Amino acid sequence: MKRYRFFKRSYTFVTCTVTILAGLLLVTLQHAQAEKVTICHKPGTPAEQTLEINSNALQAHLGHGDYEGACGSGGEGEGEGGSGSRSRSGSGSGSGSGSGSTGGGSTDNEARDLLPVSNTPRPSVTISVEDVESINLNNVVGTVIDGVVVSVDPTGQSIKGPILDFMCTGLHGIIRKRLNHFKPELIKLASTRIEPGMLVKPKQPQAWGDMFHFYRKRDSDGRLFAYDHEYNGFTGGLEKKYRRLRAGVMGRFLRSNVEADSESFRIDSNSYFTGVYGQYDFGRIKLAASLISGYEVHENSRMVFDNLSGDETARADFGSMFISPSVTVRADYTVAHRLMLRPMASVTYSAGWYDDYHEHGTTRSNLEIDDCTLQALNAQLQMSAIYMIADWCEFELSAGGNARYTDDGSIDASLGGSDFRFTATNDDSVYAGQLGAYLSIALNYRLELYANGEFSDASGGETRDFFMVGLKLGF
Repeated sequence: MKRYRFFKRSYTFVTCTVTILAGLLLVTLQHAQAEKVTICHKPGTPAEQTLEINSNALQAHLGHGDYEGACGSGGEGEGEGGSGSRSRSGSGSGSGSGSGSTGGGSTDNEARDLLPVSNTPRPSVTISVEDVESINLNNVVGTVIDGVVVSVDPTGQSIKGPILDFMCTGLHGIIRKRLNHFKPELIKLASTRIEPGMLVKPKQPQAWGDMFHFYRKRDSDGRLFAYDHEYNGFTGGLEKKYRRLRAGVMGRFLRSNVEADSESFRIDSNSYFTGVYGQYDFGRIKLAASLISGYEVHENSRMVFDNLSGDETARADFGSMFISPSVTVRADYTVAHRLMLRPMASVTYSAGWYDDYHEHGTTRSNLEIDDCTLQALNAQLQMSAIYMIADWCEFELSAGGNARYTDDGSIDASLGGSDFRFTATNDDSVYAGQLGAYLSIALNYRLELYANGEFSDASGGETRDFFMVGLKLGF
């Protein structure tokens, strides 16, 4: 059987559990039957009048400037418990308790509570509210400026830490696969007789290159919206063996994008980085370490609904730098002919420094974020079974788990000169299980092709997929 018959591409199916939040009504119908409510229709105009309408038509009237309650009463209610201040809001305005004051009078309550608007298709909303003494934001990220309520979807700013960790651990994983499946070629001799010591492992350098694709899906949770994160790229390196030490240098480029299922934000990034790595052979035990660092350019877009200007897009360009070391310990145990078990443990630390974030493109919703430092820690345990199908063909199955911890802390922001702070909404700790497969085929003593696929399911409704194909050339 010729070796080329074994050359097949291995496929991984991207399993994506998509939970889409689309079209949830801002105000839930609390009355199943057609109960009558009183509203002030076209307030402040010659056509102003008090009407009695079905409750299921209330939201449509509120959307074009009407308010609940008789005209001149300041809203429905008799001193307390009324709901409704006068608001020129379209879709995306919150409902609330308390009451406001309109031209004809006031009630005992002077506060207006706005409930979360995070279930709307455009969770970043700017609303003009008139004749209200005070406005309370209940569990809403944003601020109030001179009667203008500005709410902000915190997802895009909250997920920088997980994105940094996902990128760095994936890149270190490529290096680990390279080190774990290193097969040095024997020197070809121009001799018909082999003497002891003639066949030695070469010390000449080896070049290698990879193309890879990563995908991660995160479901919604509380104020955190569901989003997709994927990136594609290529990497190449050069390595050499020094007695028991193998060491190499590498460089990479990747293009990534993050997008919310609700289309509330999108982040496109280009990453340029370089690194060094090495592995020392203690015999059965191998100790490996790698260090990567680089620079990223990000293009951010955030969808905003303004009840005066309509749909707008806030845009920002900013840069970041990162550094990430990783340490791995593994052992090789031969359990049968051509079969090996390989337990492995690794720890990866990542730190990123992000520039100031300044938005432009909206009438009154441009957000500013102070520069920040993010950190992530990732620990992984894995067991692999490696079977040598032939001297030139190797297959591996692996299973394991990992834990991720990110420290995003609080985010300092400013909107229209008004400073506020909010807490990152992502999970600080995430735990995942992982399955993987690897196949390598040596076409000749210098050229080798390999492919790797991994699938991971994590807490918090997070799934991850990875696929890589690579080429190694010895010279």
